[in-house]
Amino acid sequence: MSVLGLFHAACGLGALLVAVAIIALPKGSRAHRMLGWTYACLMAMGLVAILVRTRNAPPPFAGYAVFVIGLLIVAIVVSRRRAHIAAWRAWHGALMSLTIMGAVIAFGSIVGGLAIGASSGPPFYRLFNLLIVGMTAVGVAMIASTSVIWGRQPRVPERRARVGFGVLSIASSLALVIAQVPLASG
Repeated sequence: MSVLGLFHAACGLGALLVAVAIIALPKGSRAHRMLGWTYACLMAMGLVAILVRTRNAPPPFAGYAVFVIGLLIVAIVVSRRRAHIAAWRAWHGALMSLTIMGAVIAFGSIVGGLAIGASSGPPFYRLFNLLIVGMTAVGVAMIASTSVIWGRQPRVPERRARVGFGVLSIASSLALVIAQVPLASG
């Protein structure tokens, strides 16, 4: 594995560990905000590293990396523009949760690739696609039922945000799976 690949993996693992801490913290607390910025920076650095590493022959997941960077930016903007967005907490939580879901899927693909002895090629991409489908289904179900994001009695704006989150999650995962079908076919 290259230095950029190791840096990408280290940043991703660090981001996942920080995400676990963030999930356990009271939302909006000083520690939540500090760790949130740490998470966003680790994710962005790891994603930029993989984009640089694959710049000459970008695989489909490079497009997904750009998508996740965009999610991070929008999640931050939503929290900064809270006075202008009715369901800003729901959107911020949903978008950040979607980035965490992407990181969990990526980590699962690395572990799965090691388990099957393939870090590329058709077997790896078949496994990666199965993980994307399975983990997206589990992630969307878990996140869609989290009252911390949507509220105990979601208002209309939060319900719309929850639907938007589900559509965005499923559409982005489906697009990645479809883009990787040629790689999975060999």
